[in-house]
Amino acid sequence: MNRASHPPVGAALSPTKAMLAGEYAVLAPGGEALTLATAPCCAVLFGPGDTYSLKGAGGKVAALPPPGTPQEQLPPDLRLPFCVLDAAAALGLPLLPPSEVGHLEIRWLAQLPSEPLGPSEPRPQGRGLPEDPLTSCAAWTANPSPLVPPAAVLLPWQLPALLATPLHRGPKVGSSAALCAALALALLPESQRSQALPLALAAHRRFQAGGSGYDVAACFCGGASRFVHGAAQARSAPLAPHLEIQLLHTGVKASTARLLADAPRGRPTDHPALLAAHAQSSAQLTAVLCRLAPAADLPQAVAATNRTLAALDEALGHSILTPPVQAALA
Repeated sequence: MNRASHPPVGAALSPTKAMLAGEYAVLAPGGEALTLATAPCCAVLFGPGDTYSLKGAGGKVAALPPPGTPQEQLPPDLRLPFCVLDAAAALGLPLLPPSEVGHLEIRWLAQLPSEPLGPSEPRPQGRGLPEDPLTSCAAWTANPSPLVPPAAVLLPWQLPALLATPLHRGPKVGSSAALCAALALALLPESQRSQALPLALAAHRRFQAGGSGYDVAACFCGGASRFVHGAAQARSAPLAPHLEIQLLHTGVKASTARLLADAPRGRPTDHPALLAAHAQSSAQLTAVLCRLAPAADLPQAVAATNRTLAALDEALGHSILTPPVQAALA
């Protein structure tokens, strides 16, 4: 029997993220973002294999090409996992051998696995982040449970709960960052897991040809987090009490990398005045959401952020926002 057909022996889990403030503002010097770790979660299951390979949704197993292969030569579903291998080679980071983690399978979970952490087990900590990034607790779609924890490698006894978790088949937000985080944790030896964030950042930037890194950093922080342009990591951010946040799906799938690539009038950084104005309004919105400014300022802060984002979108040729979002901001 091929080793790739064996059951998984472990898994790494990462939340996705929702940006509450700072979309594109993080590209400005000093610009910041406020993000919230959410479900669905990305799980990377691993087990022994002959080479590094990925099991697709249809059950077909495809070998990942060696580092240095041009991305454009790869099928879309292999590009991001390949970028993790390629970034590890460029950074000189050792990975676990295929005989231990060569067979990789990606699953999107509709929720956190039931009881993912036992009563005697410590909660996973963000790499290089404050000791406990989960002390802040806010109402999340009227659910008072603790915020979603950061990316982590599950313990062996936690695997059955993960395998029993319902799969998510709907839209996802921040899926590429979550996949980078989970793959980095799955492939690195335990002694090198402190390098999971740098590896995931490098892989994600390879995949989308740049980026501030806030989305990957948010996966490693968990909960609510603030990220400042130029920083290497996110910081936990206590949200205003009694804050209820609901995510709505517009029905239109969007990729930030693709939207920016198709922009007819350059990138946001080519319009520094508009980008700076958007960063300023986003910072004010972040301040309100994090209790650093009066709660009564929230409607005005949201309206100002919507205006500056719409102005930036117009300067770029209406290319960074999907039509439903453009209509909502009009």
